Amino acid sequence: MKVHEEKRTVWVCEWKGCEKAFASAKSRAVHSRATHEHIVPFTCEHPGCDAAFAHKHLLVRHRRVHENAAAAAAGDDDGAKPPPRKKRSDAIPPPSLLEMITGFGYAAPETGRVLSCAVEGCKSMFRREYDLKRHVASVHAP
Repeated sequence: MKVHEEKRTVWVCEWKGCEKAFASAKSRAVHSRATHEHIVPFTCEHPGCDAAFAHKHLLVRHRRVHENAAAAAAGDDDGAKPPPRKKRSDAIPPPSLLEMITGFGYAAPETGRVLSCAVEGCKSMFRREYDLKRHVASVHAP
């Protein structure tokens, strides 16, 4: 849907007194059935629950109510809220400058990088001699 296009088709609800507008005929039809005709095809199958919804995603979200209640009744849930999730910044130490430039785990032994640059202060490491020579020529050449 092109929001800023002036000539786009707008589907207005045809029920008297309702002035809602929609971007598609399907959206208007769903609105009309659910709001005005009270037709809600998605019903909860849980015993004793008569909740019904016009959209499937709302029923899926509603089912979690019963799943959470069943877990609490079974003793899987002690009623306490789960601990807050750690932020990425709390869980992982900040990367070194080398890791920021070349990627995490760059110097780890399992990467296979065993050839170190001989220039003092340079921490670059390589798997192949060719890559080391190219690095020295391009980065450290006068």
